[in-house]
Amino acid sequence: MRNACGMLLIATALWQGGSAAELPANTWTLVDQMKFGNRLGARVVWDAAAKRLLVLGGDLKKSKREDDPPSKDMAFDPATGNWEAWKGELPPSPPTLTITDPHQKFTVELPPELKQFAGEVKPANSPLANISPCFLRTRHPRLIGAALVPDPLNKEILLLGGFAGGMERGSVGNWAFSLEMGEWRRLTTQSVSRELQDTLEAASRQKDAVAAARNAFYAALPAADSTVSAESIAKAEDVFWRLDEKAAALAAEPSPRYAPTVGYDPERKLFVLFGGDHGDYVLADTWLYDPAKRAWRQFRSKSVPEARCGGQMVWLPKARKLALLGGNTALHKLTYQNFLQPCSPDVWLFDSESGWQLAVKAGEEVKVKTKDNFPLFMNLNPVVCLADDTLVALAVGGNYYRDYMVSSTWMVRVEAPPPAPATGEPAPVRFYRSVVP
Repeated sequence: MRNACGMLLIATALWQGGSAAELPANTWTLVDQMKFGNRLGARVVWDAAAKRLLVLGGDLKKSKREDDPPSKDMAFDPATGNWEAWKGELPPSPPTLTITDPHQKFTVELPPELKQFAGEVKPANSPLANISPCFLRTRHPRLIGAALVPDPLNKEILLLGGFAGGMERGSVGNWAFSLEMGEWRRLTTQSVSRELQDTLEAASRQKDAVAAARNAFYAALPAADSTVSAESIAKAEDVFWRLDEKAAALAAEPSPRYAPTVGYDPERKLFVLFGGDHGDYVLADTWLYDPAKRAWRQFRSKSVPEARCGGQMVWLPKARKLALLGGNTALHKLTYQNFLQPCSPDVWLFDSESGWQLAVKAGEEVKVKTKDNFPLFMNLNPVVCLADDTLVALAVGGNYYRDYMVSSTWMVRVEAPPPAPATGEPAPVRFYRSVVP
């Protein structure tokens, strides 16, 4: 019965093409499914001359649920809602820079302002210089999930977050690579405040106390006799996490995290960093980086998007705000051999004056299922903004196994909601995995 309802939704929600202005505001519209192929990581480019959205290459896999597309390069016409094999000239690839670090290569796409630095460069130093020697014996990447962000103003490449298993705390911190000097530097060098230092020391003592209590409890040592229980250990650990939260709130830069989402606000000339995966929790915090001052500040809001890692930010020229969507969050229900689930298809808008605003709330699209009873709207290729702040999302879903996934095309015309009064306490910015039943 559920599958039948899903197919009914597909039949009634399909868009027949036309002007993007005809789309309902702030509601996802399903354009088609099983058209552009079971692919992820495609290059998605708007061709202004042809008025087509080009979907080029990517990790294209065969699917047992969808026929292969006629070409690895496809074109979508938003006016008609039709797909076709792209036979025109391919757009030039963006300039790229490869930083050949002694421990790992980093490749980043460059904006036009920095195209003169395209090519390969060997840095004078490395953020991974202190990596444990045992990790150098493997062929695995030393650093994964870091955001590499070009900063044209300072002619730098920002390296934000990422997981490095061979480093202390699993992180290298946040760095900047000077394109002119050819060397790395720590992004934040200001001294730690007294309050932050005291909080960090208190958290360290509390963590050691929790570990000692656990050892005594599980080993049934005399120290645990009638003084240590599972309840008392849980309370002590909760005290540690509250201290850890306080330290993060006092920090001068984003704390260690995997796969944060980063966007640039050209109106206010700020980089916006949201969320990431710490391991114990997924984050929903917001940081602003001012390249003119080379300074971070944490932005607190009474409402925030769902905690996530690996999301996308897209600039909306009409609303003059950044749109956040996609990515993965911690499981809301325990599932074996899986730690993350796709975020709901909400679209949140952000600017540093209004804060976060929910523009597109998940609706009927989450109920659209395939014959395998999995949602269509799951994993996203790069999202593109067209005229009138219309987003085109090329999703691949329908299963967690790649050879059963199918493609679908979605569009939404985003309208910014009126600003809400910024009153009330800031929203929590951590979703702990320990709370998942």
